[in-house]
Amino acid sequence: MDNIGFRQYLAEALGVFFIIFFGDGYVAIAVLYGVGDGLMLAGFAWAFAVALAIYLAGAMQSGAHYNPGVTLALALRRGFPWNKVPMYILFQILGGFLGAAAVWFIHSEQLAFQLSKLPQGLATPPVVDANGVVQDAGGAVYAQIFAPMVPNWGIAAGGKMVATSVGLAWGAEILVTAVLLLGIFALTDPAQPNVGPGWVPWLIGILVGMLVMMEAPITMTSMNAARDLGPRIWIALMGAGSNAFPGPAGWGATLATTVGSTIGAIVGAYFHDFVMKPAYKEG
Repeated sequence: MDNIGFRQYLAEALGVFFIIFFGDGYVAIAVLYGVGDGLMLAGFAWAFAVALAIYLAGAMQSGAHYNPGVTLALALRRGFPWNKVPMYILFQILGGFLGAAAVWFIHSEQLAFQLSKLPQGLATPPVVDANGVVQDAGGAVYAQIFAPMVPNWGIAAGGKMVATSVGLAWGAEILVTAVLLLGIFALTDPAQPNVGPGWVPWLIGILVGMLVMMEAPITMTSMNAARDLGPRIWIALMGAGSNAFPGPAGWGATLATTVGSTIGAIVGAYFHDFVMKPAYKEG
């Protein structure tokens, strides 16, 4: 591994670290302290988290992917070297893991206080009645501070919504991540006349924020396998049990927020290049 390659891998880890540190950090204060709760504020928080991550680590020559789906899409459609893909993804997951660890550390005392009220702590399963209505979130509401869960147990608890089906989770993740990637490709295309380079991080952040606002009750808008897997591995080590793996809703839901989001990224990239990009040339 040469120095340039290592710096690129480190940049990817730092970028995802910042996204989780700021994004999950907001979720932590909303869940643990009841401060700043609400999907609009959550959207703003994730928008700022993504934009700041791009600004803070984006100059380290990695291309600021911060997402396995983005890395694979760039390898498929923009000539990104395939030999770098595995290490990019590994370091992205590492960044998510370390970001979750940092958020856990900051809020460890309040987490311990809240988890002490549950019979199995972080591993306490949610309660869903025979009609599929969520009655109690159990430890899943604290697990989802760190990793996206299906559904958003904090919103669903108390009979407010039915548990999300696995099929809907897959469809939603593929769709929103496709929109994210076609947006990233559109904003960064050399033929894009309306966006200066300095604005791109903010606009990508705004796009993420809007997607969070409109989809978060369903799958917590993962759109990023590293944003899911890194923190999920952390909470597994912290005793989340089945609330980490396979997840409260089973393997199908967890694969939706990891594999489904990655498929969506590739779909979005191809949609941009074959449907949208030809029109740029005509204009």
